[in-house]
Amino acid sequence: MGYTKSAARKDFEAHLAIYEEQVRYVSLKVNLIRDDICQCVYKNAIFQTSAAFEEYIKSILEDWIDMLLRRDATLDKLPKELLLFATGRLQKNAFSGLLLNGDEKQFINKISGIRNLKYFFTETSQIKGLVKSHEFVRDRKYPSEKNIKALFYRFGLDNIFDEINHRGKRDFKKVLESFSDSRTAIAHDHVTISLNLQEVKLKLQAVRDIIVVLDKVLYKHVCSISGPEFWKKDTLLLPV
Repeated sequence: MGYTKSAARKDFEAHLAIYEEQVRYVSLKVNLIRDDICQCVYKNAIFQTSAAFEEYIKSILEDWIDMLLRRDATLDKLPKELLLFATGRLQKNAFSGLLLNGDEKQFINKISGIRNLKYFFTETSQIKGLVKSHEFVRDRKYPSEKNIKALFYRFGLDNIFDEINHRGKRDFKKVLESFSDSRTAIAHDHVTISLNLQEVKLKLQAVRDIIVVLDKVLYKHVCSISGPEFWKKDTLLLPV
């Protein structure tokens, strides 16, 4: 079965089309609209594209977990890294206490009191009731290089930039860095450089290029671990 766009990618592209239309509109009205207003529209497009990128990352991974939950999938359909992360987090407080005070009795009591822990060691256990989609994404959803590498490793991709660079034949780490630098400069510098239509179009296209390749890499990854039926390609689904 060939690649199909994810619902998250479709949503991103729908929003991006709006921002692209806005910057085109003000560029055509450059003689009628003050330059500072044009600059606000250009900079807003970069901000909104960054926010849409963040939403894509959150949605594409949460959608994977949601699809597993909807179809009553078992733990063997999860990436082993995510399963280990979930198991480790359940035991975090117990181990923290042991390292802090060395009280083994307290440690054993805390471990034995973790209600769902035993189910994580049985591949045939249903995912529902053991994991929730939002637990694994929202602490790393901002699209920085560090967050993206850590988050996708959590979902079983050892080095996501190696994967997308190979697939897209381009250094997407540098592409992301360039876009992030522009976004940061707009957010934090009191006086920022002026932008023009071509510059903004290239910056928005850069994020689209990342997502196009990322979506294809994730499709292959989801299919190999869980199966194509767990790839969310339609937005409207009944609640879990």
